Amino acid sequence: MLRRVKRIPIIAALALALSLAGCAGTSSGTSATSPEPAAAGGAGSTPSDASDSDPGSHSASDSGAAAQELQLGQPFEVKQSQGTVQMTVFSATYGPTMPGGDLIPAEKGGFLVLDVEFLATEGVGDANPFYLAVKSADGQDGEAGLGAPDALSAGPLQTGESSRGNVAFDVGAGPFTLIVTDDMSANPVAYSLTASPR
Repeated sequence: MLRRVKRIPIIAALALALSLAGCAGTSSGTSATSPEPAAAGGAGSTPSDASDSDPGSHSASDSGAAAQELQLGQPFEVKQSQGTVQMTVFSATYGPTMPGGDLIPAEKGGFLVLDVEFLATEGVGDANPFYLAVKSADGQDGEAGLGAPDALSAGPLQTGESSRGNVAFDVGAGPFTLIVTDDMSANPVAYSLTASPR
């Protein structure tokens, strides 16, 4: 009878251990199937939503898909870091040589020359030919052409001040895409542009 009394606690202990092991297995199984936390940005967020919210995710090529037609002589506004400028392209011509510079060879097909004005309308604006870029009809990038007559002068502009001059590009044949950025080379806007032969 004493032996039976000693065996009862041993059997109970084994049963308790097996019971606890089963509970632990059930608990781990439940946590494995529990839903993952929602991604940052909410349950409706997708990879494309994340890229859209990134201010640096847009490029000049993105803008090219929605290019609007540029009207020569019609001003358009560009927001810059310290102010706003009004830009106007008065003329666009394309030819095999640089105007007044027949000794400068074009390596990509010809020279596109734009007569451009920057006018500061608010705050401090900035005029610079490097805020403009062009692509040819086949999508090739143009290169800034040196030696354009009456070249655009770069520099800061107080409200009411303006700078007007020519900006040239060595580029393949058009029609062209003109890409305009702000003074931080960001927020590109693309315009379709047809140049007159020269």
